[in-house]
This record gives sequence, C-alpha cells and structure tokens, in this order.
Amino acid sequence: LAKMPATRALLRGLGFNYMWARLAKLEVNAFMHEHRDYHGLKDVGRLRLHIPVITNPFSSIVIDRTRIHLALGYIWKLNPIHRHAAGNFGKEPRIHIILDCYVDDALEALVSAETLDPICVYGLPTPSAREVEEAVGAAQRLVRAGDRTSGEHHLLKMFHEYNLVEGHTYDLISRMYDTLGDSRRSELWRNNKLKF
Repeated sequence: LAKMPATRALLRGLGFNYMWARLAKLEVNAFMHEHRDYHGLKDVGRLRLHIPVITNPFSSIVIDRTRIHLALGYIWKLNPIHRHAAGNFGKEPRIHIILDCYVDDALEALVSAETLDPICVYGLPTPSAREVEEAVGAAQRLVRAGDRTSGEHHLLKMFHEYNLVEGHTYDLISRMYDTLGDSRRSELWRNNKLKF
C-alpha cells in the first residue's frame, strides 16, 4: 500500500473492518472451480467485496446458478460461504480489488442500499443429458490422451456454463475416472467435493 497511495486512500475512505484486502489478477481463460470459502466459520459475519479495476464482458462470477459480470463502476458484494466460482474467458486479464470484510455498521449501511443491475446478470441453462454425456466423453478423450488436467478442467468449466446442482462437476469427474478404471482419482474427486 505504500506504493499505491490511491488504493490506500480508497480503503481507508471506505471505513470497513477488513479481514484482508488484495489485488487479484485472473488471466485469460483462467477460472476457479465451484467452491465455498469459510465453510467452518459460518457464525462469523463477513462479506466479500469486489471492486473491478480492469475487466471485460466475458469475465464473471457464478453464484446461485447465475452468471454475473462484475462491471466497472460498482462495488460488488457476495457472501463467500455460498457456492461460487470466477472465470475469465475474455481476451484480457481481469484485475479486481477484493476485500473480505467483517460485518459492522459501515458495511451494513452499504449493503442496506444494495441493488443489482439486471444488465450484468445472466441466467444459466440446464444442460441436457446429451450435453452432459458429450462433455464427459470429451473429458475422457483428453485424459486417455495423457492430458488429465485439461480433462478435469473441461468438466469443471461446466459450472460456468450451466445451471448445475451443487457438486455436480465433481461427481462427473469421479464418474469419468470410475469409467476409466482409476479408482484412486475417482476417490480424490469425491473427497474434493466434500472439501470444496
């Protein structure tokens, strides 16, 4: 912050009680898979705020089965104990100031007046059984070709494209490895589902 006086002034001016603050860069074609944060700390009131610095229309967060583009000019709020994921499928990196804040009077005053611009909200379609099977087949081909990471990512990205029940992408990866006869990887992804 000593090298970023404008950011320091912004954070101090907001007057929130920060757990932590960071600059987060999400590269082109990078994504985080479905997860929950602070799952073991449900009783500690905290919210996550995103302040977009650089973004593009193909950068978004998926939460509650909805894709939301965090556009410039807003402070965006989410409760990180709800399942969510971030992805940048645009042509330039996305940079946000991300603030995890303890809920206090200043933060409650901000969120009491919250609105959600509908132009930034996109409903996700439910995949057909055929679309799911095609995705699993494509992932299996990648794994058989020796690219396990790309195969797993192919299925994890479905969370960004479709309205899925919680943990479904993890289940698809486990099922894929069961089909491929790799019980160790299947069990790993079952455990990942519980963890994340």
